[in-house]
Amino acid sequence: MISNRFSVLIVLTACFNHGLDGSTLSFDNGNFHVSWRYEKDHDELHFELNVKAEGWVGFGFTFTPKKMNNYDVIIGGKTRAGTPYLNDFFTVGLTTPVLDLRQSYMLDMASKQDGITTLHFHRPRITSDSEDIQFNMTTSVFILWAYNKIDDARDPSSFSKHSRKGYSSEPHRIVIEAIPTVDVSSQDSTKLTTFHLSTPPLATLKPAKALGFQLNLSTMTIAIAFTLNLFVQLVLK
Repeated sequence: MISNRFSVLIVLTACFNHGLDGSTLSFDNGNFHVSWRYEKDHDELHFELNVKAEGWVGFGFTFTPKKMNNYDVIIGGKTRAGTPYLNDFFTVGLTTPVLDLRQSYMLDMASKQDGITTLHFHRPRITSDSEDIQFNMTTSVFILWAYNKIDDARDPSSFSKHSRKGYSSEPHRIVIEAIPTVDVSSQDSTKLTTFHLSTPPLATLKPAKALGFQLNLSTMTIAIAFTLNLFVQLVLK
């Protein structure tokens, strides 16, 4: 027997790079993981790094990955004394990165446990720094990664060279839309009265190209709404 008062919660998850709240990539045979999401309410980009290293961790973006020209990067970590740090840099070639005069990236959390360094940080989508890459919905960039296995980089003017480094094989879009979580509730069993969209935490989903297909968000939303309507009608019978 179905009650006249009901609540149906549908959490929509899918493995697509377009129309999602975030993405996750892995580099260096799984030693370097990065997740990111776009927080529309505050117009910010949020990042999480999990790296198998005791020293500094580097991450960033560029349009031209070769020869370290015009890299927008951060270097962060946690010192042996337990002090967290994160600094914003710009590169001008095969030399030590230059510290930005304007620090656009903010550290939210840094930890080091069982040989894994974890960093959470964020930045505005659009910054006031000409040396930062500015992002819109179509901006695609190569993703840069690097780390030192042992030495930290607390002093931004002098630190050891990377142990490992690299960049993504293709550009990635950073600002991507959210996965909708549709909450359908009703006081009347014959009506659908509420559609609530909320944003999940950092996605752990792989890009669509790895699966060989993509999905348009508007098409997916229409299909979901149609399926949901049929489901509710069946429940009420």
